Amino acid sequence: MKRALTILFATTIALNGFTQSKVNFSQRMATPSYFFPEFTGWHGGLQANLQYRNQWPGVPANYNTYNACVDGYVDKIYSGIGINLGHDRAGSGGLIVTNNMELNLSPKLSTKNGITFMPALSGKITHQTVDWTQLTFNQPDPSIPTGITSIYNASVGAGLGIIFKETFLAAHVHDINQPNQSFFAGSSNKMPRTYSFLAGRVFTYENIKVTPSVSYHQQAGFSLLTVACNVQYRWIYVGGKYDLNGFAGFALGGELKERVRLSYSYDLTTSPLASQMTGSHEIALRVWLYKDRAKKQFLSNLALM
Repeated sequence: MKRALTILFATTIALNGFTQSKVNFSQRMATPSYFFPEFTGWHGGLQANLQYRNQWPGVPANYNTYNACVDGYVDKIYSGIGINLGHDRAGSGGLIVTNNMELNLSPKLSTKNGITFMPALSGKITHQTVDWTQLTFNQPDPSIPTGITSIYNASVGAGLGIIFKETFLAAHVHDINQPNQSFFAGSSNKMPRTYSFLAGRVFTYENIKVTPSVSYHQQAGFSLLTVACNVQYRWIYVGGKYDLNGFAGFALGGELKERVRLSYSYDLTTSPLASQMTGSHEIALRVWLYKDRAKKQFLSNLALM
């Protein structure tokens, strides 16, 4: 039953040419600029991020996603510049493979009263392939491709972030131009725009930092509302989140000399689908390449969930 459900789901994606704009990483703040390019260069220095997600490993057609990000702050133009490189595989044999490269630019504009405005622009190129030999149909259909086919598309996004003292807000619209995702010649299947919002605040109590946040993502008829909280005690980080549509997760991480941060998270389905889906694992690594700049972050607690 599990295999039938997952293969059916993967097949539906392949036939409709539909894919989500952003993979739902559990540790969304481990690489803040992935969902919100407004945070590109937010730390004031230069950093690198690696993130890996293994979704539903107990299911035959599971998902493996990798993302690498490098972003920095350029003093001369008062802006953050960054690049995200992503790779996603659906199905153990690579039924659907998606690669993308996204460039982000986010100026930092500070006012005398301490408010920092962070407008952002993002541009993404995506390459997606489907291996049709892994799919079996009851009746031959000449309109269905054979072998491995691929499509390329480009999309743009824009948004705005605001930081005031220890409060942060961000909003971004992905895929504004709605690129065509269809694998069939002469047909069109536009990628729906994704609207993302984030609000949170850092509370500091001596050696403890507590960061509650709320995020919301909407794409076409699908929406995701998440409440989360991170707690930092010196070099130790813990986090928890709950997605109101049926997911929960926790994370644990540690930091070495304010330069290297490694974290792990596990999330599971709490909806009735839990009997068909297993939990998902995620690992994130963040490295500050300039130690002195690491101490000048706008928001040092953007760490896990």
